[in-house]
Amino acid sequence: MPFEPFATGVHLDPGVMPSTPRRRGQKKVGLDYERRVQDVLGAIYGDKFLCSPVIRYRQNGAQRRAIPDGLLYLDDSVVITEVKLSHTEDVWEQLIERYLPLVEILCPHHRVRAVEICRSYDPARSAIPHTLITSLHHKPHNGLEVLRWRI
Repeated sequence: MPFEPFATGVHLDPGVMPSTPRRRGQKKVGLDYERRVQDVLGAIYGDKFLCSPVIRYRQNGAQRRAIPDGLLYLDDSVVITEVKLSHTEDVWEQLIERYLPLVEILCPHHRVRAVEICRSYDPARSAIPHTLITSLHHKPHNGLEVLRWRI
């Protein structure tokens, strides 16, 4: 059986994101924090920051989409951002296993970084390998990077 790549036909979809239903409780708090982070990154970086870009691709013959919370074009890197209220192990599958390979296909001439931005961080609650950073401008690390940002 011939090797089938992770994904084919990878491209950014310039279309508008479909609206999401109203959230309540902790989900709403998380989405509010995500929106604040996206607004601040957009204000700082302007058109270098893409908020919730839709990445379309084909995998195993099916059309799929991935929507990271943001893509930041920073120097010679593309930083994939995923925003969470609290650092979580769930981010590994999203950032490292799904978004990172797709963005590496999209941006073959850039170094691609995967950064979880979270409001609270407890290293004792995570067994996944990661590097804690204090700025998006830090020297890039391989693998998952975690930025604690209390805004």
